[in-house]
Amino acid sequence: MPSIAVIVTDNESAWIFRRHLLEEAVQRGYRTYLLAPTGPYDAYFRKAGVVHLAINVRRTMSPLRDMRFFWQILCACIRYRFDVVHTLSIKPNLWGTLAASLAHVPVIVGSITGLGALFSGRASGTIRFLRPSILRLYRLSLRRLDRIWFQNRDDLDCFQKIGLIKPGQAVLIRGSGVDVGYFHPGAVSSLEVNSLRETLRIAPGQKVVTMVSRTLWSKGTQDFLDMVRASQERQSPVLFLLVGDGEPRNPDSVPRDHIRSYEGAGFQWLGWRRDIRGILALTTVSMLLSQEREGVPKSLLEAAAMGKPILATDVPGCREVVQPGWNGLLISPHHPAAALTALEGLLADSAKLATFARNSRALAESDFDVHVVNDRIISDLYGFRHRPGVAVPASRVVEAAQYSNR
Repeated sequence: MPSIAVIVTDNESAWIFRRHLLEEAVQRGYRTYLLAPTGPYDAYFRKAGVVHLAINVRRTMSPLRDMRFFWQILCACIRYRFDVVHTLSIKPNLWGTLAASLAHVPVIVGSITGLGALFSGRASGTIRFLRPSILRLYRLSLRRLDRIWFQNRDDLDCFQKIGLIKPGQAVLIRGSGVDVGYFHPGAVSSLEVNSLRETLRIAPGQKVVTMVSRTLWSKGTQDFLDMVRASQERQSPVLFLLVGDGEPRNPDSVPRDHIRSYEGAGFQWLGWRRDIRGILALTTVSMLLSQEREGVPKSLLEAAAMGKPILATDVPGCREVVQPGWNGLLISPHHPAAALTALEGLLADSAKLATFARNSRALAESDFDVHVVNDRIISDLYGFRHRPGVAVPASRVVEAAQYSNR
């Protein structure tokens, strides 16, 4: 039975972004391993039939911890003899790829789910200083991959332009997909929606604008708060909801006290929530004001599947989900006043709201159904063209030649 190992840097991300892929692999009969830190979702992975191999890794840079991370992956690859290793995000792409290559894993694939701090204008002084060396190491690692999954054309073009990948490596699969059966306009009953509105003290008929995002400066949290303040000054009847939290030890996180200083009439910060489907059900317009590149934002995919008009910034990743004038609007980043003007115009046009809502749902169904996306990952990225029993990674046949190229 062929085996697949997916390497992720944190337990929560594995559950939020990769659980459908892991479930799909198990259901198809592949031995499925998750290499990720231990955390609150360990029991879920075990119940789903995934073998969870706990590893220690942090997103921050530390040579000693990174070497330990590399060694853990190398040992796992040697012990379990994976057929496919799939690395996700920069650190696994760097160290996971090198470890899998040294262990002679037949197929190694990577993912570019966004360009992260390495390419960010907000990168720390340490990262800016080390960026040339990291890019050289990144180029060395990425060229050992058999295939690389890009979630949007902008990132693919960027990596090709600066020579980080070889011709023929890239596989373009837009986003990680969304469960259109779970997220759909009728998923939450009117009784549940009304109950949630009462719990959140939302007036009957009040329009709700929601941004689901980590509360980072780079995610446009301050621009959203500036919109809130301007709306409050106009005594607008609209309610703004900010759903999400920051990250411990991340200098890009917006201080909680700063966000709370905006709370009051017309704005609630809900923090991290499990009931995103319910929140979206009572939402009139979904927003994301990222100032920098995205992969394909999960929050926008979920909003589209719920049939919501979307207002987002015109940056890579957001463009994949929003077709301006069809299911939403794109505005320039760093312009909260322009975003508020666009939002107010949209909220005043009930016919456009209804049209955008229908089109968002249609887009989610046609382009981002998680089952279709996962089928492409398993076939186009992993190289499994058949069901287990006859499934063999295509590169196993030529593995000797591949080893010589690594």
